[in-house]
Amino acid sequence: MTNQDSSTHVELYKKYRPAVWSDLVGQEKVARSLQAAVMKNALPTAYGFFGPRGTGKTSSALLLAKAINCLNIQTPEGNPCNQCDVCNAIDSGGQLGVNYISMANNGSVDDVRTLVQRARLSAPVKRQVWILDEVHNLSKAAFDALLIPLEDKDMPALFILCSTEVEKVPDTIHSRIQARRFGLVTPNVMSDFLVSILEKEHIAVEQAQIDEAVRQGRGSVRDALSALEGILSTGDIATPVEAELLEALGTRNLSRCLEVITEAHSQGYEGQDLAEQLFSDLRDLLLLICGADKTLVAVPPVKNLKNVAKGLLGRKGVEIMAQEIGESLRHMTLGADSRIHLEIAIVKGLDKLSKLQKIMESRNNE
Repeated sequence: MTNQDSSTHVELYKKYRPAVWSDLVGQEKVARSLQAAVMKNALPTAYGFFGPRGTGKTSSALLLAKAINCLNIQTPEGNPCNQCDVCNAIDSGGQLGVNYISMANNGSVDDVRTLVQRARLSAPVKRQVWILDEVHNLSKAAFDALLIPLEDKDMPALFILCSTEVEKVPDTIHSRIQARRFGLVTPNVMSDFLVSILEKEHIAVEQAQIDEAVRQGRGSVRDALSALEGILSTGDIATPVEAELLEALGTRNLSRCLEVITEAHSQGYEGQDLAEQLFSDLRDLLLLICGADKTLVAVPPVKNLKNVAKGLLGRKGVEIMAQEIGESLRHMTLGADSRIHLEIAIVKGLDKLSKLQKIMESRNNE
């Protein structure tokens, strides 16, 4: 991974951005397929890199751009040299012909038509690369405009479409690209990775701090590194807001739940973000209760999920709460106040759990 020397502080996730294919943490299958495509010169017109945030999608896209255009490609691994002018220019974001665009602010049909026109022009690289991040933000007309270059057999550029919301990408696009799926990194792999970073930084920490960074990262390399850096800067292991909310919910303490939401709001958290994370946590908890393999769920945000499950009255209670949070998210998409709907969902959910508990106690007394 790239180890930059600088007089200014560089965040760990930037300092150790993948520089060769073996640096892609937990994404071995994706790395092997891209390596093979580079060495065989069998690259398509477009890739789709899909998966959760912080798992290496844009890093892989930039790494692929370097490998394709490197002046001294390393064989047989297909790694860029990371020393030539092209590699250095791509790392600094200044290489003509290698373009990164966030479609969150450039997703109109005119934006797409403009970049397609630019992609057909010559550039001082072996092959142009267009990295379209957050591509799910494109309008329908913009997606339709993107179909033209994807079907052009003479298109000189490579398009890499990155997204955390693969379900929002139309089937017409999926059928014209090669998809690569990026998964959450398992706790053991993430822990080993963080230990290796600490060794390079010559920093000694307690295992509890590493475990907490892994937990807060929730399978995302970037989030785990950011969490680790936060722990190192303060020396404290702070409980994330998301974990506090889940723990409060597990005690069925309405007052505490509302306090956590208020505290989160004062810190700049959006109600929808909290609701989405809580919904995801409840989903994971439900899968674990049902006996699903642990590899299918993210790293638990709290140390003792059994206590949370017990507090929510088991599977039925978790289902009830998940339904209420899911309904609140539906209202949020319609433009309703996210904080209010999250609070209402928790009030309604806990009320239903109280009624469920009475029913369960009544059955036990029969």
